[in-house]
Amino acid sequence: MKIFRNMALLSLLAAGLVALLYLLSHKPNQKVNGFKRIFSDKPYLTKASTERGGLLKNIGGYDGSFFYFGTTVPNEVMVFDGNLKPREDIHLPVKVTRQLESNFSLKTFREHIFLFASNVPAIMVFDKMSKKHKETFLPKGAFSRAVATNDASIILRGFNPPSTEQLLQKINRDTLFSAPKSPFPVLNDGGFATDGLINYDHENNIVIYTHFYSNRLIALDAELNIFYSKSLIDTFSHYTTFGRSFNSSASGVFNLAKPPVYSHTFSMIDKGKLFVVSALKADNETVKSFKENTPVDVYSTLSGDYIHSFYLPNRAGSRIREILVAGDLLLALYKHQAVLFKIKQ
Repeated sequence: MKIFRNMALLSLLAAGLVALLYLLSHKPNQKVNGFKRIFSDKPYLTKASTERGGLLKNIGGYDGSFFYFGTTVPNEVMVFDGNLKPREDIHLPVKVTRQLESNFSLKTFREHIFLFASNVPAIMVFDKMSKKHKETFLPKGAFSRAVATNDASIILRGFNPPSTEQLLQKINRDTLFSAPKSPFPVLNDGGFATDGLINYDHENNIVIYTHFYSNRLIALDAELNIFYSKSLIDTFSHYTTFGRSFNSSASGVFNLAKPPVYSHTFSMIDKGKLFVVSALKADNETVKSFKENTPVDVYSTLSGDYIHSFYLPNRAGSRIREILVAGDLLLALYKHQAVLFKIKQ
């Protein structure tokens, strides 16, 4: 079990150091990348901001009234109102251990808060209204990504020992099963090359997986059958990095073989649209505009077709880490602050 926890931790470190590795892979944005963007003319106006961004680990979610953020402490949830004014924080009734601290993320869905403890491995669910909570300890290897499809169903990407490949799996009321056919090629690299993000379109019941190190976009139905496979607008059709074993593939411990070049650094879904925070400059952008802004590319979840792009301004030298789109609101998380934008219709 230990080697699989190590693999998940390495996978988190590879994805979590996006900003640092992005600097190492900045050269592709000094040259022609072979694609162009169609920019939307809709302005995005700043509505509010908070300077507490340094304490925020990730955007947890929005319930129509409050924004929830995971923090650097696993059992602490920071809460802000619709104007990013701090409200009372939530303390989750869970014991913080070294295994939990080593790899975790927090998401909200309806009245529930999900704490994904990748290296334990466990999924902890908390009800904001009743204050009840449930912990589900997984019997198999660690996982690196997870998303809730409803209150009792979770899709995750993780290990199924003794395999050293990461698979898409689904937990449905405590029953764990794998995708009928893996959407990932077998590369024997601990899942590093195919690392990415899982999103779920609740309106259309579609799972979307985007790869960090290539332009592959994979859609699956709720039972993890492949729906379609397409490409993002950039031209990174091959993986820009891969995992390499420390000793041998039998050791089960991998790290990145070389600094990766990111296709994108984050993605999320709202109302049938996939929003992708790109790491690559298009040929119709200037180096100056790309350095001052972060491009977000928008796709249809039903077809995977590209719709348009828009810019969000960088802040204090920081590019966007994460975004959350909810109707006409767009929340952006930077290194030292969170900013709420109003989308002008």
